[in-house]
Amino acid sequence: MSRKPYIISGLAIAIAFAFQPFALLFSQSYIAPKLYEARIKMKSNDDAKVLGSLVPNSDAFNLCLKDPAILSKIQADQKIGESLGVNGTPSTFIGKKDASGNIVLYKDNVSGALPEQVVLQAINATNKVLTQNVIKNENLHIYGNPNAGTFLVEFSDLQCPFCERFHPTIKGIVDKSGGKIAMVYMHYPLPFHEKAIPLATRAECINAQSGNTGFFEFIDQTFPNKETSPQANNNGVK
Repeated sequence: MSRKPYIISGLAIAIAFAFQPFALLFSQSYIAPKLYEARIKMKSNDDAKVLGSLVPNSDAFNLCLKDPAILSKIQADQKIGESLGVNGTPSTFIGKKDASGNIVLYKDNVSGALPEQVVLQAINATNKVLTQNVIKNENLHIYGNPNAGTFLVEFSDLQCPFCERFHPTIKGIVDKSGGKIAMVYMHYPLPFHEKAIPLATRAECINAQSGNTGFFEFIDQTFPNKETSPQANNNGVK
């Protein structure tokens, strides 16, 4: 039996191993930076398109980004979340409006990026217990009917992959509720997400120019995950 094929294979493997460090070095020193630059350029172009459609006055927007009041608003949301025991995102509380228009929360929250049916079960549960915890009706970011019978108060981080996964779920629940459910978005930037506060700041400064419509459009663009959650029928909400 000829050993020639084995010798050729062995030489090919040896050559491949010999050139592997050079290939890796070339990839790390040349190809990877080029790919990174291209990705950053594409992301910058996408950001420019999004901001261009939502920010009529770029000068005012840039000033807003430096406004300490915006950071205070984000931090105020976070403090409310901390007072409710939030320690991760997404964390969603169920509530209803009182006579003053404030949102009174039920005891248990919906923690994590749960499936639609699980959230609907929590909404429709008959043993929910109201608490003294209230989200004041002051400059709230409301998606859906502001006079809905049920509110989902979501504490979210715009750099959180689980929040991105849950975003179409909670929006879908609101959209299919026939006005019975609305969502309130609250900022909860996690300390290890370096882009969370800058993204939240952008969202607030877009809100200053384009209102809640622009605010939620920016979140839709920031959370590009368009996967649909399991469909609920129109009678999913009692």
